[in-house]
Amino acid sequence: MLNRVIFINADVSNYQTLISQLPTDSEVVLLDTERDGVMQITVAFIR
Repeated sequence: MLNRVIFINADVSNYQTLISQLPTDSEVVLLDTERDGVMQITVAFIR
C-alpha cells in the first residue's frame, strides 16, 4: 500500500540522492520545470 507521494523539482541538485533516502513505500514524482507544476501534481493524484 502506498503511504506517501513525494514531489521533487527536477532542478534540485543531486535529487537522486534525496530519492535514495526516502522510505521504500514512497512514490516519487519528478516535476518538469518546463511544465506547470500544479498541473503535474493534479495529474499525479488523478492516476
